Amino acid sequence: PPAPPPPIPIVTRPDPAPPPVPAVTLDPKRESDAAQQLALANDAFTAQRWADAKAALERLKASWSDTDVYRKGAASIGERLGQCDSRIRDTDREVGTRYLEALGHMENSRWDEARAVLEKLRLESRYTAEVTEPGVQRDLEKCARELKAEDAVAGLISNYKGGRWSLVIEGAAAIRRDYRGSDTLKKDGPA
Repeated sequence: PPAPPPPIPIVTRPDPAPPPVPAVTLDPKRESDAAQQLALANDAFTAQRWADAKAALERLKASWSDTDVYRKGAASIGERLGQCDSRIRDTDREVGTRYLEALGHMENSRWDEARAVLEKLRLESRYTAEVTEPGVQRDLEKCARELKAEDAVAGLISNYKGGRWSLVIEGAAAIRRDYRGSDTLKKDGPA
């Protein structure tokens, strides 16, 4: 038989060296802007303004993720974003519960109690997707109108009991005109 062909020598070449990593040039303006954004986020977080803190952290992540400020704090930034989300959910639940409490007071014609809860929500600027500023304002206006209607009805009853008939007639006409459709008139009967 013929002789086997001679083995082909395998030449191995060393892998080429990876291309040099370009030196990172830090832009002092971007680093400063990122630091300011992080400070804003930290201030909001410390003040427990969770939505503001989350928005500032998300802006930092979206606009300055290439900075040293972001890279060095990335782990804590992610952790704080998670804490903000959790606190926002807790706040939303609390606001929803308080708003339902106010609605319950309104349903039972306890206008003063409803107004107190709604006023506190408004003063604290505590709103959610379901509990909106216009909705709270609308309910506050309804409470105020119903309280005025109750006062007008009480004045009418007082005038009736005192036999002040001209005031009863004037008061009844005013109540019909000013508080038509109010829950107070539905509850106390037609004026």
